[in-house]
Amino acid sequence: MPTSRIRTAISANSGFYSFPKKNLEYPYGIKNTEINFESDLQKSYKKRLVILLGQLDNDPSLGTFRTTDLAMKQGVHRLERGTNFYKANKELTNKKNWIFNWKIDTIANVGHNYRKMSEHSVKWLNAEVLKTLSNN
Repeated sequence: MPTSRIRTAISANSGFYSFPKKNLEYPYGIKNTEINFESDLQKSYKKRLVILLGQLDNDPSLGTFRTTDLAMKQGVHRLERGTNFYKANKELTNKKNWIFNWKIDTIANVGHNYRKMSEHSVKWLNAEVLKTLSNN
């Protein structure tokens, strides 16, 4: 959402991602969406997105996990999919020489556990609040 007013968004334990690919249909890519590849993606990359991954989130039998052919091309488990998503976006911004304000944070010794991931999310959000307060 390139026009959102969110300063920091956190994606944690995602089962699949929408990659920045014009020729790949939504929800695995951005084909047939209203997203403008150049302008909307550039705006989105300027925002802070934290991709939160559990180091041990490698068991696809936990939670809802898509196993379609397109989903499996993203990786065999959530940790791999999140890492591949981050890398694909980072590579695109490097290639295009765009600003990239996204972060990836892999939490040690955590699997597919929403409570532990939520606890770590709070740290990122608190850091954003402190940053905002110090700028005022």
